[in-house]
Amino acid sequence: MLAPQGERRIPRSASTLRSAGHAVRKSGGGKAGEEIRGSHRPEGESPVLRSKEVHVMRRSYASALHRVLDPMGFKRSGDDWVRVRGDMWECVNRQSSRLGGVTVNLLMKDLETEKLFLSIFGPAGALQMPPIDTRLGALIDGYDRWWKREEVNGPSEMAEAVVQYGLPWFDRVRTLEQQAENWFGRRTALSERGYHGPSLVGLALTLHRMGEGEEACEVLRKPVPKTAIPANIERVARVRRWLGCNA
Repeated sequence: MLAPQGERRIPRSASTLRSAGHAVRKSGGGKAGEEIRGSHRPEGESPVLRSKEVHVMRRSYASALHRVLDPMGFKRSGDDWVRVRGDMWECVNRQSSRLGGVTVNLLMKDLETEKLFLSIFGPAGALQMPPIDTRLGALIDGYDRWWKREEVNGPSEMAEAVVQYGLPWFDRVRTLEQQAENWFGRRTALSERGYHGPSLVGLALTLHRMGEGEEACEVLRKPVPKTAIPANIERVARVRRWLGCNA
């Protein structure tokens, strides 16, 4: 992955981030991304009571998020709070799990670059350009962070962390030059051994918008390793044809 440390690419919309039966270990219990599996609950605990507690927990955390995000121009849709500033789509996503509690994902993409992406891949089906994303805990201390339902101050602490650590993340990368370097690894794209289709495509389209057509084609002509995923090879080839790099 060519995004900065703590940031990930996801090939899904923000609304599909919620986990179904898997949680991620909270701060202090392991590095971000470490999964906790299982469905055990304390002996004698009622599933109905458990369901009601989760519902109350989600509502409390959602209300706390809404109180701080609504004045900042974010509009809520389900578990997503979205705003657009300039060409940038910014999303704060609440992810909840019966095992893990509640956490926050932050997602961002350039809408003008997405227009190019859709003009190339749109006819192939209902596709969305993968956004850049990170977890709130990764921004706080490098560890994942899940707030539990029994934490009395959990909703307010989570909302404060979003304001202190989450919202400034949206200001780290704004220009096309910053996107090329920080999101898509411009300096190492050709020297790195991997062949990550979404990153190569994103970098090439960003360079194209910058007026760096020759560099964009150079990225798309990167030698294909034997281990490359066929879908990634096809994605890169499609963009290469669209930019006229094969001519």
